Amino acid sequence: MSGRAWRERENEELRRIRRVQKGESQEALAGWLAELRLWNARQTLTFSGTFNGKEWLPSEQAAVRRVQRYLDGLTRATGRTVFGVAGVEYGRKFGRIHAEVLLAINEPYRGVLHAASGTWEVIDGNGHVGRSRPVIGGGERRETVRYVTKYVTKGGVLVFSKNIGPLLLLGQEFADPALDGRRVVSSTP
Repeated sequence: MSGRAWRERENEELRRIRRVQKGESQEALAGWLAELRLWNARQTLTFSGTFNGKEWLPSEQAAVRRVQRYLDGLTRATGRTVFGVAGVEYGRKFGRIHAEVLLAINEPYRGVLHAASGTWEVIDGNGHVGRSRPVIGGGERRETVRYVTKYVTKGGVLVFSKNIGPLLLLGQEFADPALDGRRVVSSTP
């Protein structure tokens, strides 16, 4: 076997190993998140593309801050205790940043998702809630969590509502004092 053929075979084997490891990490994160809370709603948050009438899209850090404020304001907006986690990521099709959100709403009522969505849409620069729906049943819940973690493990950022913690991650309590109590876990260095 020539050196080139050997390198190609070796590269293919390394790609296969990375695919397996990526799948395993997605499953581990999904399993952990699925056990963290009883997620009963899912939302997709978008950005409008304008701010103060000018073309604008947030940086990843700005998007994370906006999503954090949204998650932390949901309990007041809905009148219920709401725990949230969001995966902030760039879309594959158009490259636009957005967030996939999981919510655990205590004692949900008819219209609670509408009340939550309204708090996102009134802020200049934020877009609309592209999809807001209840999550019912264990299988659907697991698939919903898996959907969020799939994008986070591709290089996105996880954002947790302040009221969700403290978190135990890999045997360690996680709360970064530099984040002023916010809980952000990034899959990128």
